[in-house]
Amino acid sequence: MAAYKRTLNKWKLGSIVYALTVVHSLLAFKPFNAKIQIGSDTRVFHNVWMITVSNLKYYGGGMKISPHSVYDDGEFELTVVHSISVLKFLAVFLTVFNGNHTNLKGVSTYSSDKFIVEMDRAVGCHTDGEYLGTTISQPVICEVDQQNWYVADKK
Repeated sequence: MAAYKRTLNKWKLGSIVYALTVVHSLLAFKPFNAKIQIGSDTRVFHNVWMITVSNLKYYGGGMKISPHSVYDDGEFELTVVHSISVLKFLAVFLTVFNGNHTNLKGVSTYSSDKFIVEMDRAVGCHTDGEYLGTTISQPVICEVDQQNWYVADKK
């Protein structure tokens, strides 16, 4: 993509490379299956495009990924985008900026203080925008630790 960016920059169209990167990534991505334990319930999701665990409404420069999150309620919000085509995924992505994606078929949301996520293959994992690597053969456990929730006092 670097060669494309240099060429597009000459024509002052360098930002198009980001759109091309998104399209390339979506076409190359292979959805996965996941089994997620939510409290005492276990759910299986097929054709998963993404899973997020959030305690804030927004991430990524204004994407309202988790519109029902409350940062100090002691629960995480889980969002699973699954069982949809790549074109529908693009539509879901466009609605994430106002939070309306949670109303669409193929987007499931849950609240809990603990999620245990198992994927059927290695999947890239990010936290707060930083790449952590890929998931391994063991489940990913997301659990609220009440002793480590801090809210800074305004001074």
